[in-house]
Amino acid sequence: MDKPPRNPTLTPRERTIVEAMMTAAANKTIAARLGMTEQSVKNRLTAIYRKFDVSNRLELVIRLMK
Repeated sequence: MDKPPRNPTLTPRERTIVEAMMTAAANKTIAARLGMTEQSVKNRLTAIYRKFDVSNRLELVIRLMK
């Protein structure tokens, strides 16, 4: 399986979700703020984790801080 790009890009919506996530907001809170379902937030986060080759929020934050 090919590795994801070293510096993947986020869509505007993904960026908004990541910014909300980095405030330590729960998926339910993010969903309410953005007018989405909680499942949609989870799905978007899973796609973002794949883009960055990470498996959770902490790894994503660490990767983004580099």
